[in-house]
Amino acid sequence: MTTPSPKSRRFEKSRQGIISAAREIIRTEGVDALSMRLLAEKVDYSPSALYKYFNNKEEIIEALRQEGWTQMEAIFRSRIKPDDSSPQRLIEAGLAYLELADRHPELYQLMFNSDVNPIPNMKSVEDDPNFSVIPGIIRKGVENGEFKLRAGMTMLEFGYLAWFAMHGICMLKVTMCRDCLDEFDPLAREIIGKFVMSYTSKPEGNSSV
Repeated sequence: MTTPSPKSRRFEKSRQGIISAAREIIRTEGVDALSMRLLAEKVDYSPSALYKYFNNKEEIIEALRQEGWTQMEAIFRSRIKPDDSSPQRLIEAGLAYLELADRHPELYQLMFNSDVNPIPNMKSVEDDPNFSVIPGIIRKGVENGEFKLRAGMTMLEFGYLAWFAMHGICMLKVTMCRDCLDEFDPLAREIIGKFVMSYTSKPEGNSSV
């Protein structure tokens, strides 16, 4: 492996500093407040100097979105254990979404609510390895009899339903319910557990959350 040159290391350090400053602006003032001018002021650069690192604001937002997905992947790995039952793994996937929204609300909103690189079609969602975590858990659970699909529902539709539910809960968490999290979070965890267990043959309420 080639060792980065001092110049490359300085470049990457400056680039990360810009990303961190952009993240702080979004966290405190919202994504609409982010501009190259304001960002230049925050990092004490001239606006033209920023263009050595990013061509425009959209590239900075995309870098933050990718950082969010990196965080999401790490949380998935820490929570979802291969030896757990499929229902428990699906519950943990939902709790992973909640954990990301709790730790990094500004990244969560950018990951799913940005005008940068919108999806061209639903097939692109289905091919995304980040989305495939939930359908993969469901597929295994259906195949080994842990999940019971409702009449007329496909495994892919169940995957979308679970994703819609988990993502919807998290968007409420980071937006309109952000000032009442002491009430919202326990309710969200309970709902995720009951939603998952409603698709199994286990007694209702045994959510293991």
